[in-house]
Amino acid sequence: MSDSALTKVFAERLLEAERKSGLTSAELSRRSGLTKSHISQLERGHNKNPTLKSVVPLAQVLGCSIDYLCGFVDDPGIQASVIGLSDDDLSLVRTFIGVLRDNESRDDLTLVGELIKALKS
Repeated sequence: MSDSALTKVFAERLLEAERKSGLTSAELSRRSGLTKSHISQLERGHNKNPTLKSVVPLAQVLGCSIDYLCGFVDDPGIQASVIGLSDDDLSLVRTFIGVLRDNESRDDLTLVGELIKALKS
């Protein structure tokens, strides 16, 4: 991938991840430790060579991988191969996360039971 293509993909992915996170630019700046101006330059593709010092905190705050932001993978989440999970295991983890999100107000015992049912199906 050329430098200009990488810069464009990075800017697009950063904007998309920020939109999905629901964070304001001020909140992203505060949590990442980067200035709003610096983040804005990255979002507009004006910074052609973002450093790890910029990319790592953004990925951490936005809950996505550096590989995703750089356009190397299309899945913004955890990469199964990095943590040694099979595709089936990763599918179970995603199911688990989905059930947790859907049942935030349930008591723990009920939630555990629903998780077990979801993982078995």
